[in-house]
Amino acid sequence: MNKKIYIFCGARPNFIKISSLYNVLKKYLKIEIIHLGQHQDFIMSDIFFKNLNIPKPYIKFSLKKKTSLTRTSEMIEKLDNFLKKEKKKISLGIVVGDVDATFVASVCLNRHKIKFAHIEAGLRSKNKYMPEEANRIVADHLSDFLFTTTLNAKKNLINEGINKKNIFFVGNTMIDTLYSNLNNFSKSKILNNLKIKDNKFILLTIHRKENTEDLLKLDNFIKKISKIFYDKKILFVLHPRVLKSRYNLKIINNLIYSKPLNYFEFISLIKKSFLVMTDSGGVSEETSMLGKICLTLRDRTERPETVKYGTNIIVNFNTNKIAKIYSQMKKNRVKKSKIKLWDGKSSKRIAKIIMKKI
Repeated sequence: MNKKIYIFCGARPNFIKISSLYNVLKKYLKIEIIHLGQHQDFIMSDIFFKNLNIPKPYIKFSLKKKTSLTRTSEMIEKLDNFLKKEKKKISLGIVVGDVDATFVASVCLNRHKIKFAHIEAGLRSKNKYMPEEANRIVADHLSDFLFTTTLNAKKNLINEGINKKNIFFVGNTMIDTLYSNLNNFSKSKILNNLKIKDNKFILLTIHRKENTEDLLKLDNFIKKISKIFYDKKILFVLHPRVLKSRYNLKIINNLIYSKPLNYFEFISLIKKSFLVMTDSGGVSEETSMLGKICLTLRDRTERPETVKYGTNIIVNFNTNKIAKIYSQMKKNRVKKSKIKLWDGKSSKRIAKIIMKKI
């Protein structure tokens, strides 16, 4: 237990992905969690630590800057100062996913010559203007050990010239967290609280900057889908970015708005929904494992397995395509997907490899 691992995280998706990993690694090693502060709201941060049995972070940065770039620079400055004091204690760093905090941790660990692993390496959307794409590419090319969720992600890394010996196909830690909490989802009372019925509503989330900047486009889309799903309720779970955009919440008969929800509430809604519409990549993984159709509001995905083997359908904001799919869904049932190694044991595989490497 002398060897110490530091897990660097900062945003909602990170917390979900490190939950199962932390709880496996702590059996063998001393673990410290470093919260870079990208998401600081209680509902986007602290509630996940409470729900998912993750201990209070060793340190949590408090950020004052407002924009993505200025907050990123602030995280870099704070983490640089932190690592100057702590680096001799770190046997291995772990970064997760593709958020701004992932980029910051990767760059700082590299500059301080601290070995680190990237969980969820190798995802590629082929869209260089997507912030997450830049973040994950930097993390992959600076990290010492790369853990992939799929064989396609491993192939991406090899094609980019990364040494095969440092790449490990282990599966998906987010799915580990989902499996380990299946009993908790059924306990949620969110349907009663929102006054909606099982399988009688569409779950909608939109959070990406490019999809929330043009409020007129967003408004027109909401109006159109309210007509397509005229016989269902549409539950629009609002991301803080949408709330801060001063989006004019329209009063439409079958449209319901909700504040951001905790993990148990949100997964419970996925399970109880008729279908899900989202611009989130992670949600398309969760819906695939839960056997729910996911209409992805983007023109491509870095998670092609969710389309090939799962339940994900790329629709962008094409309402004609959405209407056609909805019509077909009323006749056909959906089967759960079987994506290789998405079996709830990814964290155990990662732990086994890490124990040999440090």
